[in-house]
Amino acid sequence: ALRGPFGNGFSLAAFADRDVLLLAGGLGMAPLRGLLQALLAGEETGKIILLYGSREPESLLFRQELEDLARGGRIDLRFSVDFAAEVPWVQDGIVCRVGLVPDLLKDLSCDFAGTVAAVCGPPVLYGCVLEELAGEDLAAFIFKTKSPSSGLRNIKVYSPEGPPVSLHGQGLFAAGFTRRFPDIPVEDEGRLCDPVLRENFVAV
Repeated sequence: ALRGPFGNGFSLAAFADRDVLLLAGGLGMAPLRGLLQALLAGEETGKIILLYGSREPESLLFRQELEDLARGGRIDLRFSVDFAAEVPWVQDGIVCRVGLVPDLLKDLSCDFAGTVAAVCGPPVLYGCVLEELAGEDLAAFIFKTKSPSSGLRNIKVYSPEGPPVSLHGQGLFAAGFTRRFPDIPVEDEGRLCDPVLRENFVAV
């Protein structure tokens, strides 16, 4: 049986007038490609950095398309792969290295306090990203409404047989984040549509 899709689309308003950091692992590039295209179609976003990792260079999705965007100066693109015959390499400013996606964060020189990030990939990616975030001065974190990975509350938890056993779970990344950073203010993206909640959250 098939289930899904789950979650909601990205709210572009959250990226307005901000620099953007996209982190994708494996097939996680597919949903982030839609977000990237929407951001590029608008004019309200600042610098866009894409960090994308896969098993090997040949399995990088949309590689030619992404490289063309980077060569055109529209995005800052950096790849990581598990293994390859000839890496690291730099071509036309595009970097590819052996390692994990979060390893690419170490080479970035950007103001994380003024940057909005979107992460999509396998569960192991979220764990690595959490450790990298620990080194940054995070003021708060906004989670994706109803996402199985990044939903903060009211996430369906399924049994191996299929039916949901709980309607009040947390996404994998959200659960790991709140355990790792219990004192950082967090909120659900959907709840920030309420102007009072949004004002109070931003004031924190």
